[in-house]
Amino acid sequence: MNPQTLFIPVLYSLLQLAGIVAIGVLAGRFGGWPKDFYRSLSRLIVQVAFPLYFFARIAKIDAAEIKGAFLFPLAAVVIIAAALAVSVLVFRFLPGSRQERRTYIALSSFGNSGMIPLTITELLPLSLPLFAEQLAPNLPSMYVGAYILAETPILWSIGNFLITGQGRLPKVREIITPPLIGILAGTAAAVSGLNTLFESEDQLLHHLLRSLELLGSLTFPLILFILGTQIGQLQLNRASIGRLLPGTLLVSLVRFFLLPGIFVLIMRIPAFEGRLSFSQKWILFLEMTTPPATNLSLIASKAGMQEDHVSFTILLNYLLYLLVLPLYIVLVFGL
Repeated sequence: MNPQTLFIPVLYSLLQLAGIVAIGVLAGRFGGWPKDFYRSLSRLIVQVAFPLYFFARIAKIDAAEIKGAFLFPLAAVVIIAAALAVSVLVFRFLPGSRQERRTYIALSSFGNSGMIPLTITELLPLSLPLFAEQLAPNLPSMYVGAYILAETPILWSIGNFLITGQGRLPKVREIITPPLIGILAGTAAAVSGLNTLFESEDQLLHHLLRSLELLGSLTFPLILFILGTQIGQLQLNRASIGRLLPGTLLVSLVRFFLLPGIFVLIMRIPAFEGRLSFSQKWILFLEMTTPPATNLSLIASKAGMQEDHVSFTILLNYLLYLLVLPLYIVLVFGL
């Protein structure tokens, strides 16, 4: 497959994603709905649609294929450690307080490991058939779920410490989340063989699973829509932008250039050549290059610390991500 022939179709896919975000921007700016409406919609996605999606997708996987997911908890630890090391070097000499530097290190080290990789993976095949042909059905969902299992407690412990300066163990509700329950339930169905009850179209459970999958698929356009509403509601004066922009751009440097460069170097190591499937490479690449985790905004908001830094950095990096995504896709096909 020639990566050069992919660029125009990839741009069309980008327009699809950007169009949904733009609708959200208009709704957030001019829709007149209160912020609580969008927060409730976000909770609906996280607590209902996302768990149903994970269960429906993972339950379809053959038990023998699940072993390929064991790579991803280890990958989460390695990727976060590498991002932390790079970020410490990058932000060592950034002007400002130690707390500000720690906040930017957290934003550089923890990406949106769940919603963004799955959103991109689900929506791109709609306008890019060549991409769909390379991905194994349902396995990317399993890989992302496995990555989240290891990443979540690290984010709520180390990520929390970096932003607040206070160490603590993650709370049970922060680890045992509805999406995690969906992941574990789907895995249990696949491993136990209960997923055979869903295979035949003559069985009621087959159509029930299909309905759950359709409900879960609504998650991804809504994620982009809510992202747009957050951008539309952003209020910053010029003085704030000038103060926050240097650190934000350095976060972009780490997430969108240095970490992708590390990924390319690793994939050139002979030990990795031919050992990983396209689906595994694709998810690993996304996990190293997504925008900062939105949960960091929740941590900052609860602590009442660094809220402007976190919000501005997250929103600007999501906008930049839409620009670099086409180059990323071409790069992965080239590998």
